[in-house]
Amino acid sequence: MNIDNFTNRAEAYSKGRPGYTSECIDKIIELAPTNAVFADIGAGTGKLTKELAERGYTIYAVEPNKDMRTQLSVAVDTYTNVKIIDGSAENTTLPDNCIDAITVAHALHWFDLEELNKTFDEKSIDGQLCCNRVTGIYCESDKTQ
Repeated sequence: MNIDNFTNRAEAYSKGRPGYTSECIDKIIELAPTNAVFADIGAGTGKLTKELAERGYTIYAVEPNKDMRTQLSVAVDTYTNVKIIDGSAENTTLPDNCIDAITVAHALHWFDLEELNKTFDEKSIDGQLCCNRVTGIYCESDKTQ
């Protein structure tokens, strides 16, 4: 993964990237456990993170690019339920068994999927949710029991 792709472009990306529909956010919440703790992997400028934070969820927003984290910080600066993490899908730096759900909005194509699966296995509480490829009209999930 090249974490520098958005260096010096994050502010423009933040302004130009559309957000997510309430229907899509509602679907994620419907699939997630009650009072879920989320890891938003590849959180970028915080479009999805902010939506979940507004609804009161605790979120670890994991983003490897410093400029993107700066924009993320601006987006969620009023939310005490968001912790911004300098990390990646392959190395989140999160403790094991600390999250209930993983979201990946528009970053899945940047990840080593085998490593992302390991992250999910190690960091999430057993039998929970991973949502990926989140767009304004589509939310795919893998809910395991």
